Amino acid sequence: MPFEPTPASIPPPTVLLRQDPPTSWAVNYTALNPLSVLLRAALIYPDKPALLHEDVPRPVYYTYAVWAQRVQNLAYALRAAGIRPGDRVAVVAPNCPLIA
Repeated sequence: MPFEPTPASIPPPTVLLRQDPPTSWAVNYTALNPLSVLLRAALIYPDKPALLHEDVPRPVYYTYAVWAQRVQNLAYALRAAGIRPGDRVAVVAPNCPLIA
């Protein structure tokens, strides 16, 4: 199933999505959070499988590049909805490809 972002999650061309760590970080500094790990993997292994949901009638596979794009689209949609850093967001959903 190809990834089709919803219109509300597509940032306008003027919005820059983060692809690389900030250049102000020291060379020996590594941010250890899930987003930085995902973005780095998307840069190094863009076409490698990141998420596999095989045990369903229609298996779903996401590469690191697609998964990183989905995460950044979700972040943009949340910001567009008024969610700001420090706000809390809860997701109650089954463990399925739709929420990946």
